[in-house]
Amino acid sequence: MENYQQDNIPYQLILDEMERELSPAEASALEQWKAASQENLAIYDSLRKAGDRLTLLSLYRTADVDQAWSRMSAGIQDQQALPQVKRKGTLRLLLGSLAAAAIITGISVLLFNWFSDEAAVYQTANERQQLALPDGSTVFLNEHSAISYLKRRFNNKRQVKLLKGEAYFEVVHNDKNEFLIDLGEVVVRDIGTSFDIKTDTGNIQVIVNEGAVSMEHQQSQKVVLGANQMAIFNRETKNLSDAAAAPLNYKAWQDKKLRYVQTPLSLVFQDLNRIYGTRVLFQDSTLKERKLNAYLNQKTEDQIMHIIAASLQIKIVKKDSTFIIFQ
Repeated sequence: MENYQQDNIPYQLILDEMERELSPAEASALEQWKAASQENLAIYDSLRKAGDRLTLLSLYRTADVDQAWSRMSAGIQDQQALPQVKRKGTLRLLLGSLAAAAIITGISVLLFNWFSDEAAVYQTANERQQLALPDGSTVFLNEHSAISYLKRRFNNKRQVKLLKGEAYFEVVHNDKNEFLIDLGEVVVRDIGTSFDIKTDTGNIQVIVNEGAVSMEHQQSQKVVLGANQMAIFNRETKNLSDAAAAPLNYKAWQDKKLRYVQTPLSLVFQDLNRIYGTRVLFQDSTLKERKLNAYLNQKTEDQIMHIIAASLQIKIVKKDSTFIIFQ
């Protein structure tokens, strides 16, 4: 990799660290540069504090710096309240000044706004949402869930952050451009086509529907999942489980397909509560153990209750928003 370094500042290494692309050797080189002087450490901290908005560093990879300066200097001249800055052939002086401690606050803000990549954020409340990503992949968001991704760079670097909740991904596979989901402590890399990810305060759960994905915790743990397999990362113990068989109805919230083979009603109604918000009361607790065999495809809540009642020869009555079940 060509390492862009100006004024003894390793911009490329800092950018790659922010994008999680540093090799062990590069990480060591960056640490040595930071430890070399307090000035280097101050520059590094200034750049890192800029966070995701410091996308302007990618200018060194793709932009014509002279053309970029021409566009920007015209905008700066229109800002009468801003101090005048002399050009020195490239943006090197401006970047150095910004890294050295934001000499001109107004210009640094203008730089960030000019070159930053807008983050698209989608979140749901009491509804579910289907989203089309720029590469043609599809995301289904469950209730109370959120994702984000960078719009302009997405087709070059296909990365999504699942901020909370649950999402089902149908990915357009590309051998030359991986699809990655950032979950903080864990990353999921697509090696196939469709999979479900569910997060909560205790666990991160990944289930593969078709194809394969890898689930990775930092550099220490990794598991590759095939179709109908799942793995769970425990946030407290930091343990990543081995691949296991996926539960039967894990994606019913997305496709409304439920399959039951000798399944106790207590478990059936757990699913219905998760998917439809169904609330039930059993007149007799022994009814919870009655076992259901059924395939429910795209049925409404009322239709499902009618099927359960007919299959098990029981009575189900709806009162307000609650179903009462009795013999």
